Amino acid sequence: MTSNPSKFDRDCHDWDEYGKERKRAEQDVLEPMTWQQYVVAARETWDGTVINREEYVSMKLVEEVGELVGSFAKEKFHGKPNNNIEELGDIFWYIANSIISEKKMLNLEKSEECDSKGLIDDLQRMVYFANLSWINITDGNPKTRFNGCIFAINTLAHSICSHLELNPSDVWKANIAKLRKRHGRTYNRKFYLGDNQ
Repeated sequence: MTSNPSKFDRDCHDWDEYGKERKRAEQDVLEPMTWQQYVVAARETWDGTVINREEYVSMKLVEEVGELVGSFAKEKFHGKPNNNIEELGDIFWYIANSIISEKKMLNLEKSEECDSKGLIDDLQRMVYFANLSWINITDGNPKTRFNGCIFAINTLAHSICSHLELNPSDVWKANIAKLRKRHGRTYNRKFYLGDNQ
């Protein structure tokens, strides 16, 4: 059963285009996932009750970037297996759900290269921009600064994928598979309330 798109999705996509992207997102998991397909699939698990999208996304990006740094630290200092793919997927999910216009989605799709000085430098810059996005939103600064931070975090996430020899498409597919296992096709509040039977 296909659910109707939210007002948010209708504002960002023509309904026919939304349907086409959703159909492409549901294709065989062996095929690479495009950024547009990922955004459509990620939005299906967005909690539509969140009132201040930018503030929520900025706070959660601070948390998720910290978890990615923690994953590297566990591996480096404790020899434990990393969960970099899961943490990068969560970062991409918040980026995808920060998008409020078609133009911004296309800009983020093109932001795959940066002037990288190495993995640790990219992680440090990602921490900086995640914190800056939260500071700018809570201080009432223009949303253009928030959007700039999101663009930078996306660019760095792609660069980190490159350092780790990960294809972003594989990260996106793993993230959607995790979310569909947790939620089903759409957001499931019961999962977070402990009643996910």
